Amino acid sequence: MGFNLDQSMADMDRIGMMVQNADNKANLILAIGSGLLGLFAGNMIEFLKSLKSSPITAGRAILLIFMLLFLGSLILTIYTVFRVILPRVKKKEHSTLFHFSNIADLPKEEFSEKMRNLTEEEVLHNAIYQLYENAQIAKIKYYDVLKAWQYLYFGVIFGFLFNFLVEFI
Repeated sequence: MGFNLDQSMADMDRIGMMVQNADNKANLILAIGSGLLGLFAGNMIEFLKSLKSSPITAGRAILLIFMLLFLGSLILTIYTVFRVILPRVKKKEHSTLFHFSNIADLPKEEFSEKMRNLTEEEVLHNAIYQLYENAQIAKIKYYDVLKAWQYLYFGVIFGFLFNFLVEFI
């Protein structure tokens, strides 16, 4: 028993849902990061204002470092989230009629004719090739989602350290 078209299409749907799931997780990470920034912004602004009026002590230098580490972590989080959300699709040497950019590049009549003239073997080949490409996209997205969670995790630690210590220094 070989690989069949029904199985290939079911796998493409499953991988498509995984890609959408990665996008949803990226949006959640972005919302959490934005919420943290809003939560900590008041203390950061007050701290920066106080730096103008009084000298920098060792404790205040540590606070500044934690604040910069928090902001740096958020910047890395946002950058990585946008890598997940924004597609990075490259034109491949191998052209498949199942890829959206290849479909969109053809006039409607030419696309319709090419699809009608595909043999069963060509349909299966195109489906398998597109399945592989979709899996590569999902792999990259999930890697970037993991990195974004890690950056956010460190941002949470630095942000809470800053906000806790700012009350005492």
